Formats: sequence, structure tokens, C-alpha cells
Amino acid sequence: LTYQNATNLIINGQYAEAIDTLKISSEFRHKLYSKESFEYGIVQNALGISYRNLGNMDKAIEHFLNAEKAYLNELDKNDVALARLFNNIGNVYFNKLNFGTSSEYYKKAVEIFENQTEIDKPGVADIYYSLANTNFKLRNYAEALAIIENHYAEAYSDTKLFFLSLRAAIYQELKKFDEAYNSYQDAIN
Repeated sequence: LTYQNATNLIINGQYAEAIDTLKISSEFRHKLYSKESFEYGIVQNALGISYRNLGNMDKAIEHFLNAEKAYLNELDKNDVALARLFNNIGNVYFNKLNFGTSSEYYKKAVEIFENQTEIDKPGVADIYYSLANTNFKLRNYAEALAIIENHYAEAYSDTKLFFLSLRAAIYQELKKFDEAYNSYQDAIN
């Protein structure tokens, strides 16, 4: 019940209040199950999300990594939850400007999602955008462009705009101004 209350608080943007409730839920689940249980990991993931939304990336990572340990102990429970967690961890490391580590986590998330029976291709394309953007930050322009080329078509329309803008920024960095201009034009159109 406390976890459900916290979920409602998160939905309503009340992250600080959610954290207080999640800490209680975390203690309950630790006593009922263990710190290695999937059930405990779910609460740790929610704590990570709440801290991330409050801008506390260090606390977010702490709780996301606790969730990762728990999820990895019970892989049979739900590997999609693990993939979502890897994406969350990648996002936090990206925000902390640790692009190498964020790239590793995005790749782990993509690998799990692409091995599902039913693949949410637009959802996976979102993670590929994050991976392309990380490669851009790492100045791996060829890799970023390859990702854009391979996943643009299956992306949601808003992600397509992000891909086009990123492609334009890459061409700008490469001093290919005509290609940059064309990419920006594609984004506008």
C-alpha cells in the first residue's frame, strides 16, 4: 500500500513526499523479502526516479544501482524492468556528463529490448537516440550518424525531430555546412 501511495505521489510530481513514503516501503520490503529481491528493487528504482526528478543525481545513482543488484539476482522476474532501469541509469550518467558509462547502460537496455518476442521499435529508437547523442558528446560522429541512419525510420515523430537536429549538429561539427543546413531544413519541414 505504501508503494502504491508513493506511485501516486510521483505521478502528481510530489517527489519529496514520494521519497518519504518509498523509504518506508523500502524498509518493509527489505524485512519481508531481502535487499536482493525483485520486490525491493522496484522500490529502489522508484527512489532513483524520484531523486533524479529532484535533480539529485548522486542519490538517484545510489538507488538505481541498488535496484540493479536486486534485479540481476532475479532475472527471471522481468527483464523489461531491467532494460528500463538500464535506460534510467544511462540517463543519470549522461546528466552527470559520464558519457562512457551512460553509453554502456544504453547498450545494455537496447540489447534486452531487442531480444524480446515483441519489440517496441519506436521505444527502442528513443534509447538509440540517447546512444547517438552520447556518441555525439564523445565525438564519435561516425557512430552517431550510423545510429541515426539505422533507427530514424522507426522512431516516434518527436524522436525523429531529435535525430534530425542531432544529425545537423554533427554535420556542423564536421564542417559539412550544406548537410547541416539540409538536416535543419528537414527538421523544420
